[in-house]
Amino acid sequence: MKHLPPVKAKKLRSPNRGSSLLEECLMNDIVVQALCEYLEESEEPDTLWWPEHWFVEVSTSRWIAGELINAILDHPMTPAEDTMEELAIKMTAFHAASDGTKAERIFSIAEKCLWEWLELFREENIFS
Repeated sequence: MKHLPPVKAKKLRSPNRGSSLLEECLMNDIVVQALCEYLEESEEPDTLWWPEHWFVEVSTSRWIAGELINAILDHPMTPAEDTMEELAIKMTAFHAASDGTKAERIFSIAEKCLWEWLELFREENIFS
């Protein structure tokens, strides 16, 4: 039997010793917390009293905030900025593909929300 040379294992750094893994997790937590606060502070739409366009806008923005929270929590090792940008690009593509349908308005609102939140978090240096 032929003997193979030993394999050298790379030493991994712990997340609490200068690694950016801990920073990315904290950044994700900050973004998730901000989105949860948005959901708590925004009113639950009332179909009886609200005009339809307000109802659709508020419902859609709350829906996409929940989707973004789930996407960030599903990928904890991916920076929240990357997750937000990926979801915004998907919503842009869905908006472009939904010509003249009711879905076009929903994807338009979702796209707008995601790009605005991404810009806001960048301006506040949350991702730095």
